[in-house]
Amino acid sequence: QAGLAWLIRDGIERFHADRRAVVHEVAGLVPLGSPQETAAAIIGLLRSRDDFQSVLVLRFTALGETVVLGVAGEVIANGLRVGEALPGSRNELLRAKAAEGPWLMRWTVRAEDGDYGARVAEVGITAAAYVPIVHEGRTIGLIVVADARGAEESLAVLAERLPVLIEVGELAGSLLGPGLEGIDATSA
Repeated sequence: QAGLAWLIRDGIERFHADRRAVVHEVAGLVPLGSPQETAAAIIGLLRSRDDFQSVLVLRFTALGETVVLGVAGEVIANGLRVGEALPGSRNELLRAKAAEGPWLMRWTVRAEDGDYGARVAEVGITAAAYVPIVHEGRTIGLIVVADARGAEESLAVLAERLPVLIEVGELAGSLLGPGLEGIDATSA
């Protein structure tokens, strides 16, 4: 009993220490020269702190698209490009789910996603965590952490890290929002 209690307490203490460290580092970031550079800094920080295999920042444009703002990782970077717009059906799914809050999802290839779905599947993604990025009450994008372990293991790892990712998503809104508003104002 005492050993189990110690193990649980140790796990909780490690979780809180890691959460504080990640949140402190993200809170120390400032908006850089462009939203792409800021997204790259957020992605780099997440990749340096954890065993996240692939991290993306997606933006929801004023024109109704979902576009890759930044991407890094051994797995997913081979399948997606910065500036790439996601297919309409995936765009609609992500926007609808983002309105409900963070979520985890197994990756499934859907015919309506065309080439995009096949490219993601080809690089081995089995699951992902999705965290809305909100600025001034408006969802402006998502942080996506994708994983290529077996689906069950991926979901367990991502579920454990979701609270930290939610906090990072909250901070990312203030970092990315002003720059994205400037882009949307010139493209709308």
